[in-house]
Amino acid sequence: MLFNSMDLVKKLNKELLVLPGHYMNWEEANDPLIFAMSLGRIIERNKDIYQIDNLADFITFIRDNMRPQPEEYALIRQANANLTQFDEDKQEELDLGKNECAATAYAAAQKEKEAKETA
Repeated sequence: MLFNSMDLVKKLNKELLVLPGHYMNWEEANDPLIFAMSLGRIIERNKDIYQIDNLADFITFIRDNMRPQPEEYALIRQANANLTQFDEDKQEELDLGKNECAATAYAAAQKEKEAKETA
């Protein structure tokens, strides 16, 4: 499903402005301090995944770039599925806990890769 969605995204207007779900730091904002980037630039920055043209290679790419999740994530999924309940202190601890995002990790890796390529 994600592979097919990305194929649809590639067909959209490359000038379309995309707003992030979150950002890592203020350096990602443009001059008027807006966090947005053209779809074309996003696809170019993430060309490693957008160039994949078959599902098998896409799945391999995703698996190779996944990091182990913090243990807290399993607890959060259990709570979200109403399989377990936590007291308010534990809920707050889980809510404020480690916030790791695959997109953030990938963006950091891409930034490091780009820095090496321009060096």
